[in-house]
Amino acid sequence: KATLSDDAPNHFLINIQPDDRDSVAAILRDAGVEDPDFVPLVRARLTAINGTPIGEITFEDERGRGMSEREQNLSFTAELAASNRVVSGNWWPPRYDGAPLVSMEADAAEELGVGLGDELSYLVAGEPLLAQVASIRKVQWDSFEPNFFMVLSPGALDEYPATFIASMRVAEEDKGSLVDLVRAHPTISVIDLDSILQQVRG
Repeated sequence: KATLSDDAPNHFLINIQPDDRDSVAAILRDAGVEDPDFVPLVRARLTAINGTPIGEITFEDERGRGMSEREQNLSFTAELAASNRVVSGNWWPPRYDGAPLVSMEADAAEELGVGLGDELSYLVAGEPLLAQVASIRKVQWDSFEPNFFMVLSPGALDEYPATFIASMRVAEEDKGSLVDLVRAHPTISVIDLDSILQQVRG
């Protein structure tokens, strides 16, 4: 609680379908809530590093083994998020449209034993995807904005099925709009961070 600014997001929306974004934004707008930024999310499984299958790699950090074996949440963006800072390598240039690149969160890169120039192979919706590590990032996780261990360059995931997540600040008097939102879109889940923080304090 002490690390959060007064205007930090206090709600997350997850499992937003692509066709739901306009309706979700309209419901929130009608309630006086600022339009959220919809961030794409694509589920994938890491299958190889530099061509070596995951099952054949010995990880020095046991957390790397766990990360390699679980399904990953990938995202893609043209611009570096304000809560992210590149500490090694370079962010892709504006209007980049080349081969897939990936920016990795620093701890994740260390746990997987991955560095700049390494190639990560993924399986996304049954289709292979190869991306080269272009940068390493430090992430301010307590910004409570959507963040990812692995972020890909624009266009890298265009052909794969994606859902969207969003974070936003909803005033206490406007929370009724979230009930309307879930009634209109029952597959969307709302995570109330205020309630979570209250439980933790209790």
